[in-house]
Amino acid sequence: MNEQRVEEETRDGVQQCLEELDALLQQEVQTYQALLARQQQEKQHLVTWSLTTFVANLQAKETLVSHLATLEKARQEVITRLASLLALSPESLTLQTLSTRVDKAWSQKLLRYRTELQDLIQAFTRCNQENALLLRDALDFVNGALAFFRQIRVDQGPYSASGQFATPQQGRFLSGRI
Repeated sequence: MNEQRVEEETRDGVQQCLEELDALLQQEVQTYQALLARQQQEKQHLVTWSLTTFVANLQAKETLVSHLATLEKARQEVITRLASLLALSPESLTLQTLSTRVDKAWSQKLLRYRTELQDLIQAFTRCNQENALLLRDALDFVNGALAFFRQIRVDQGPYSASGQFATPQQGRFLSGRI
């Protein structure tokens, strides 16, 4: 009788953890999708050299990343509780592993989240590579422009950069004859 009650409590605890995990994973996927959209917008800002929208986009990304950190912490707490109920270590409890220890409906849902997250990782990798290339190109352009301007010798006249008269020169008067 006692064993049956412990099994029921464990099953109820696992069910509650799975429901919490489902809600957290759903929020994480949605937030990662929003972050990916921001990452792709960043590419457009880099192409058009729109600094103000680029900076605003970075700030929005920071907000999303902060939210993801909060969700991740909550997810880790749920995983720790779930691992304890299943007598597993939290480190070994992946979505793949968990999918083998739950019923078919939960298994399919967890595997779908796993696939969605893997797809998002691949999309982020591609987008980050493209943005890195655009940033390198922009940096090369800026460095080239700076090098060009360094090479130009601007006649400053007799004044130094501080405004002081740099080199005394003998002036000549024009005779006025043409």
